[in-house]
Amino acid sequence: MDVNEFLQSREKPQYVEQMTATMMAVFKGGTAHDQLTATTAEIVLLLLDALQQEPGNEHRFMAAISYKDERYTRLETLLGGKSWDEPEYHRLLIFIFGETVTPYVKYAWEKVRYRMYLRGYMRRSFCAPHDPEVYFVNQLNFLRIAILQSFVSRYYPDKKITQYDLTFTEQLRYHHSFQSDGLYPVWAAAIDMDNEEVFTAAENIIFNKDPEGKVTRNLIKALLTSEKPAAWQLVEKLLLAAQRQEGLRQTILESLDETSTGALKYMIRVILEHKLTRFSSVVRAVDVWAGLGWEAEKENTIRQLLEKAAEYLEAPEKIQAAVSSKHNAEVYMALWAQGVYDVAATRPLLLELQQKGNAEKRCLALKFAAETQYYNVDMPLAVNALHDEDLAVNALALGIVNRQLTSAAAQHNQWFPELFPTLHTLVQRAPEKEKVFEGVVFSWMHVTFDRNQVLSAMMQLILDQQDRLDILLGYFDEMSLPLREQLARQLLPGYSPYSWQQQSAPEPLSAFQRNFALRLLKDRGEYVVNTAFNALGKEQFTIGELDIFTDMLKRKGAGVRSKSIDLILKQQDEVVLAATEKLLNGDTEQRLAGLDIALRLRKANRLTATLQTFITTFSERKNISQKEEILLSQLVGENSQLQTYTAENGYGCYDPAAVPQAVLPAVQEGDYYGTCLAAGPYGCSRSLPEIQEALMALYRLFEENCSYEYEVENYNNSKEAILLGSNFRNKKAYGYKFASVLEEYANYPLPEVWEKWYQESGLTPRDLFILNTLLKDKSERSDERFTALATDYLPVMQEVIPKEVMAKYPNKWYNPLLKIIQALVPVHTFDRRNDFLLGACTRVYQALPPEVLGYNGKGGTYYNNEIGWQALSWHNTFLHLLVIQELEGDALALAWSLYHWRQFSGLPQYARLYNPPLLLCCKAFQAGLIGEGEMYRCLISIENMRTLSGSIKRKKDQFDYFTAFPFLEPMFSRVREHFLDIELKRGDSATAVTHFVQVLQTVYGISRFGEIWAGLGKTTLHRGYIYSYSDTAFSKQQLLSTLLKRCFPLPDDTQELFNAAVKKIRMTEPQLIEAAVYAPQWQPFISQYLGWKGLDAAIWWMHAHTKSSGTEQNAEAESEIARYSAVDLQDFKDGAVDKEWFNTAMKELGKARWQIVYDAAKYISDGNAHRRARLYADVMTGILKIKEVTQKVKEKRDQDYLRLYGLIPLSKANADKDVLSRYEYLQQFKKESKQFGAQKQSSESLALRIAMENLARNAGYADPVRLTWAMETRQVQSILSKETQVQFDDTIIGLIIDEEGQADVVAFKGDKQLKSIPPKYKNDKKVLELAEYRKTLREQFRRSRKALEDAMVRGDVFSFAEMTTLFSHPVIAKHLQHLVFITEKGHGFYSAESLCDANGNLTPASPQDTFRIAHCSDLHRNQSWSAYQRYCFEKKIQQPFRQVFRELYVPLAEELKEKSVSRRYAGHQVQPAQTVALLRGRGWKVDYEEGLQKVFHRDGFVAKIYAQANWFSPGEIESPTLETIIFHDLKNYKQVAFNSISPLIFSEVMRDLDLVVSVAHVGGVDPEASHSSVEMRQVLLEETCRLFRLKNVRVEGTHALIKGKYGEYSVHLGSAVVHQLPGKYLSVLPVHSQHRGRIFLPFADDDPKSAELISKVLMLARDHEIQDPTVLQQLS
Repeated sequence: MDVNEFLQSREKPQYVEQMTATMMAVFKGGTAHDQLTATTAEIVLLLLDALQQEPGNEHRFMAAISYKDERYTRLETLLGGKSWDEPEYHRLLIFIFGETVTPYVKYAWEKVRYRMYLRGYMRRSFCAPHDPEVYFVNQLNFLRIAILQSFVSRYYPDKKITQYDLTFTEQLRYHHSFQSDGLYPVWAAAIDMDNEEVFTAAENIIFNKDPEGKVTRNLIKALLTSEKPAAWQLVEKLLLAAQRQEGLRQTILESLDETSTGALKYMIRVILEHKLTRFSSVVRAVDVWAGLGWEAEKENTIRQLLEKAAEYLEAPEKIQAAVSSKHNAEVYMALWAQGVYDVAATRPLLLELQQKGNAEKRCLALKFAAETQYYNVDMPLAVNALHDEDLAVNALALGIVNRQLTSAAAQHNQWFPELFPTLHTLVQRAPEKEKVFEGVVFSWMHVTFDRNQVLSAMMQLILDQQDRLDILLGYFDEMSLPLREQLARQLLPGYSPYSWQQQSAPEPLSAFQRNFALRLLKDRGEYVVNTAFNALGKEQFTIGELDIFTDMLKRKGAGVRSKSIDLILKQQDEVVLAATEKLLNGDTEQRLAGLDIALRLRKANRLTATLQTFITTFSERKNISQKEEILLSQLVGENSQLQTYTAENGYGCYDPAAVPQAVLPAVQEGDYYGTCLAAGPYGCSRSLPEIQEALMALYRLFEENCSYEYEVENYNNSKEAILLGSNFRNKKAYGYKFASVLEEYANYPLPEVWEKWYQESGLTPRDLFILNTLLKDKSERSDERFTALATDYLPVMQEVIPKEVMAKYPNKWYNPLLKIIQALVPVHTFDRRNDFLLGACTRVYQALPPEVLGYNGKGGTYYNNEIGWQALSWHNTFLHLLVIQELEGDALALAWSLYHWRQFSGLPQYARLYNPPLLLCCKAFQAGLIGEGEMYRCLISIENMRTLSGSIKRKKDQFDYFTAFPFLEPMFSRVREHFLDIELKRGDSATAVTHFVQVLQTVYGISRFGEIWAGLGKTTLHRGYIYSYSDTAFSKQQLLSTLLKRCFPLPDDTQELFNAAVKKIRMTEPQLIEAAVYAPQWQPFISQYLGWKGLDAAIWWMHAHTKSSGTEQNAEAESEIARYSAVDLQDFKDGAVDKEWFNTAMKELGKARWQIVYDAAKYISDGNAHRRARLYADVMTGILKIKEVTQKVKEKRDQDYLRLYGLIPLSKANADKDVLSRYEYLQQFKKESKQFGAQKQSSESLALRIAMENLARNAGYADPVRLTWAMETRQVQSILSKETQVQFDDTIIGLIIDEEGQADVVAFKGDKQLKSIPPKYKNDKKVLELAEYRKTLREQFRRSRKALEDAMVRGDVFSFAEMTTLFSHPVIAKHLQHLVFITEKGHGFYSAESLCDANGNLTPASPQDTFRIAHCSDLHRNQSWSAYQRYCFEKKIQQPFRQVFRELYVPLAEELKEKSVSRRYAGHQVQPAQTVALLRGRGWKVDYEEGLQKVFHRDGFVAKIYAQANWFSPGEIESPTLETIIFHDLKNYKQVAFNSISPLIFSEVMRDLDLVVSVAHVGGVDPEASHSSVEMRQVLLEETCRLFRLKNVRVEGTHALIKGKYGEYSVHLGSAVVHQLPGKYLSVLPVHSQHRGRIFLPFADDDPKSAELISKVLMLARDHEIQDPTVLQQLS
């Protein structure tokens, strides 16, 4: 009998329900019970949370009891001070646990006092055995879980709790198959009370003598919780035998703090005696126990800390003296040891440290207090520390204070009444807003003081005290925005703009809250102001109070305006009239608001008589603006009788009353679906047993072939070999376009096998369709009350899929049978699919009762969504699967009727959410099934308006509605234009059609352009991104700005029409330029109208130089920019400048007009990019001088100014000298950059690259490379052109350059060279000048060597003239003469205008030739590599860098097979800081989001290094482990195949990685370790298995296949990924560093990935010996 069968035989049906029912009956007094009373029954009901939870929620008991919550408070009353020995309470335990187990439960309850009181991720090893305030809640939660004893809680596929009736031995043996975390204290109690059965069962499992039992975390915890050394010794043996099972070590060590103090002391001694501190699990465990907060520490440090811990635990009398030690580690561990015994006893020790210690010791006291989370320690110390003068001490105290106040501000205000004034004093005296302290207490610990943290604490203490709020508001302006938002949320709960906080109506405002909300209205943060408006939305104001809102309407901010108007309109009539009159007589913005209010009052037919007087008076004003005229025209004359457009009157497009009533079609007797139902269940052609038999045959085929290996392409352009048992999928990447369904099917693995099965199965295409499309999973039931209605028509996989298959594949989405069927469906088409679905849908809809149709799904976790029954997926399955394109005739009519009825059958308010599909509406109208009114009703939906308005260029594969249905375009145009007519006359308030207009993707015509701009008037354009899918109506500014961007000229729009429209609305020149920049499609008309020469060039220059993000750049913009400049678009975003383009545009446009274009550009860019464009212009026009720019760069290292440095016009007096001077400074800047961190170096490197490019363009060079070599040559020429010798008497001192190219200053006396310069001449001015020249030339020598290597790596090309110049350079020529060059004609060392190869063959050079420094990949390709190496040896040539002896790396066979993913260095663990330092100098950049990457701009791709991070495992405290190297395309970010990458670049990237692995490796890996290929690992594995005599391992393809006792496994030879066949991924994480144990392989290869592979195979080959609970849990 297997485990599952055994447990099923011991099930206790309805255990929780029966117990709850019994307790409830006793509690309510309806039943008398000999063992229970109302009190004890209530105790159980509270523990199971059965008094308030809704019935049927079987998982209610999973909700833990929290300190002082309702359950805790009541249980404290019922149990507090009571003993389980009292008869009433003793009988309760007997009733639940029986006579045998009750004593153990009582014992375990008492022992909870002596266990750690903290729980969860932040737990620490502290106990408080004499404080029930701390331990009582843990006792309650222990009993809460223990009541259920052995149980399994399942959420999939059904929510179900199953209890089992098991003995102690059976509990221990089968615990791996169920949960019950509450059992281990009971097992420990049994061991302590000499229950031999329990101890023997545990011993048998530990020693692997029990064939069924497995080691679990709870078994380990039970042994460690026991007070018996014999139990600890079992765990000790398990720990010492763990070997490669790091997860087992972690489980043991991280259980220690939750168990007995005796076990903790014992196991610490074991760790020290056996030197286990090298293991990562020990490092992590010590951190968990003590809260030290390290990331990874040296083994020596960990050992010392543990030695101190052991010393103080063994001899507590030493603790007092240790706290006085000068060593922080000793003090901390002494405190920790005391906390392990009794945390309350640490208080006097901490207070003494706080009172007598220095600042560091005071910080230590607070650090420890914070880790205790003990109310009688942390807050008292923290409050005291707020008076401390040291900011680091204050910062640590604030961390404690804020954490405690978050959960219990009112209580702490009562306990510490002086806390608020103390915090206020701290704010007043703190000298700095923020300060960071490094290495506080421990070297790895950093502390930050932030005044906002003080204000945050004060904020939580405001409570309802107005005086405190007044004090805090005095600091309101200096608060950070998040803090101001926090204040708004805290004092106005429920009014936050975030919809998920508004699921229940908030309480009405108190006077205190009302005053606070009014004050918030003046804040500059949008979130804060919106919160205030939400809070004040239902308030009534006096005329005087309303002044704050009328004053706010002086602002132009659209959000504030519309909300103010809404709030005014909610007031009493006399208040509204007073506000309206005041506004109509106010400033421009107020008058517009007044007219908006008047318009809304008129539409609502409210206050019409008085309103008319106001309007008449307003009409007599002398000056009425264009925007005022638009609103006023709707209030006077013929328009004064306004037509209000709403959904109720069809928005003026159709008459809703004329639309026919929706009628649910009747079920048609004898229809196709009815015939199918008669043939088999759910419409299948076969019975369920026959279908299951066929599926079992398919499963056997799958199992037979599960080790079949096939190669697949991934979405990221990589390839990998996978096993069929691990995954069944198409060989092509997702999204691949197949020519036919047959081609698609042919690309599945073993297609002929599955096709043969289908042909022999007797199943039909209808059966495949039902299994693939209609089969549901029980877990998909959102609510049993509703989904049960559809189960008669929809098969459930738990009933259809054979039980054997379901046991292995309970999840629908991973079931291989369903994946195979999914592959078969397209090639076996179900022709009558629509008829089948329509019949089924009709029946389901006919069966829906009123409670379903009235479904009201309000609220949600994240969105305040409202849904009707139409959103319940099970009932709409059939309808949504219809292929609408294929519907014709009666089927089309039936489909329309079903969709139409569905829309209106639920609650009326939800009908708008469930329109029939647009395609169905069009087909129904075309067929005459619906009238024009219904067609208009269909059109008027947000999604259809967005779809039909489309983009101006339709995508290639996008369905063209207007071509398919010619009637549609004029109908849509009518709706669009009608809605625009309404919307473009709006004021600040939204209209009924705003939501429709804001989703229009295109509008057309000059007239609309004019109306949009007239509506904007003097309102500025909206700057920034607008989320167009939001449910929030756009403000007027947002909407008109959006429409302007989306407004395009009509084909018949002419310049004359445009000119007339512009004159009519009196657009100014700046407004026209703003429009041209904001909406470039209008630029040709505007340019023609203005006649400004150079305008087009200036506008596109702004687009190129101010847009910092690529999201708004489109193909048209790129092509326009390309007309003016050859600079890459990405370079523009990085800060590059096209000076020639600028000069041309500026010269033609003039400064005044340029300023107008510049001002307009702020609406298309962020602030930084716009500022940068201004700086560019100021530099190139001479406003910004070289002196100011240089000063900014030197003093501030301002990167924008650095970019500008090369742009400043060159000196007219001596341009060459100016270029050289700037070049030299940029080189100096680059040198200085090395002192900064990786991130700053990366950003400065980018700015420096742009600066060099700008300088090159400014100086007339093609690129920075040409500039570099020219400047290097000019620099030496400048020096050598000067006097390089000076004579003093008979001594000559001169500058020389030796044969190697090194410069030096030497002295000669006569013909004899002196050893050094005579002291009396050293400080002579001319000698010092020569020394400076030497320094410059030596720096150039070093720099040029690196530059030449970079030139080789980049593949830079040199012209014949450049070669001649470089070889004339006395320093660089010394390098060049030892390098091999390559041209199209030949290769060799360059000399006398010829190339001489290693064999002495000459290739003459001509002026047309281009030269490149040869890379070893070139020499390898032309088969001359070894000849050059031999030549260099023989001639003793010393090259300036590795060229002919350079390491060459070519793609390996498995890399080419995987196509774009390299794993050759996978598993190597590297030191992050050293890795960054090595790679940074080789062109790699550090990005803390993306990691290490090297960009190849010229080639268009980036190389990235990916590393492994294993969180919550021992690996998380280790250095990163390399995984893969991947090249990504810079434009589409797809992976680049290795065979399309330059061999030079591939080799250099791999060389960089090899350098890292060799130099920056973490101990345990041979720095010279070479890559171990898949082939080598195969041999290695086979030999290892032979040595270990393993007969159950074989290698097939790229996988090792293992047949173990618990299952079959596959391990990939490349990635070492493990699967339990068929298909289940196993998470077995490696730990790579010196902290792990080593596996010594039988061969020389010490590649860590090979070690990982072999370790996993050896472990799984003997899976019955595995003791690691983290692995065993997955094998269960």
